[in-house]
Amino acid sequence: MVVAEVACPVPLLMLAEKPGKEESREFFDLIKGVTYTMNFPELVGKRCLGVGIPGWIFTADLKGNMNLFHLNSRCLIELPHMNTLENFDYDYHIEFEYYVEKALLSFDPHTNDGYILMINQGVPRSLAYWKPGNTGFITGLF
Repeated sequence: MVVAEVACPVPLLMLAEKPGKEESREFFDLIKGVTYTMNFPELVGKRCLGVGIPGWIFTADLKGNMNLFHLNSRCLIELPHMNTLENFDYDYHIEFEYYVEKALLSFDPHTNDGYILMINQGVPRSLAYWKPGNTGFITGLF
């Protein structure tokens, strides 16, 4: 089933990118048992993590680029590069897209300019946050 937009009261499980179908992502409805397919060329080659706000995902790629992306509006918010993370080491971290393990937004960026993005970063494990207008992430032991 191919749809232009999915509006659903329960979260959909976003499935991994499939070889040969990189521009399409599948979403599985846990309640109905239905898989929806949507075209997202913006997500090709990117690891995607949910951020706790419906429609928004965190993306990271092989080059250390990070973004917030909204699935329905296709709004793209560029984040500071992974090398702005205090403990990030190019020589040690080979698979950049897996360095950020979790991401969480405080508010929906569409409705609140004062949102904060919090991430859980890899080795050594630590938390970092970013606010719009900042040129890098602030890392700390929280």
